Amino acid sequence: MSPRFHHSKKTRHTQAVFWGGALAALLLLLSLFFPTMRTGLQRRIFITVVHPATKGEEFVRKRIDAAAAALKGRQSVARENDALEMRVAELELREHTHAVLELENERLLALLGRPESRDAVLASVLVYPPDIAPDILIVDAGQEHNVRLEMRVITPGGVLLGRVSEVGLRHSRVTLVSATGNLESVIVAEAGLPVVAEGMGGANLQIVLPK
Repeated sequence: MSPRFHHSKKTRHTQAVFWGGALAALLLLLSLFFPTMRTGLQRRIFITVVHPATKGEEFVRKRIDAAAAALKGRQSVARENDALEMRVAELELREHTHAVLELENERLLALLGRPESRDAVLASVLVYPPDIAPDILIVDAGQEHNVRLEMRVITPGGVLLGRVSEVGLRHSRVTLVSATGNLESVIVAEAGLPVVAEGMGGANLQIVLPK
């Protein structure tokens, strides 16, 4: 009968360690005597170790880029929605203001006891001194409302304020009769006397009586 030898787990482990150490020593010796082989081994070991980590970093970077792009898209949509909401609110306010002005126009015309004129334009004062230069007003009516240069500007009571000196799309500049050097033919209400009013600046007028 031939004898049988049974290797224990400890023996197999010892052999594995031995052969592993021998292989490592052999690779070290080869790398010392053959530099080109050492470079190749280092390159292969480096690639083997680093490549999985690089792939993991690339995966994480792609996920981060995708999340950033999605966030940027949501922010862009949010800004567009905000802009649309502001535009809608502006249009609603303009429509409401237009309706209020039409009612006010009808009320003023009724108080004045005269029918509506196609040349009459109702406007509100937006800016006046001291927030602007003296003897200047800015009103909320312009080319869209058929305002033209040199149109006379009067109060609801029929008092002349001045003339349109500059017309914009939705706003106009009014130069008051009191502006320096301005001359206007007016009538003194109590006497019914026609005179010339000369602007002296700062809301001051000088009346020139006819000779």
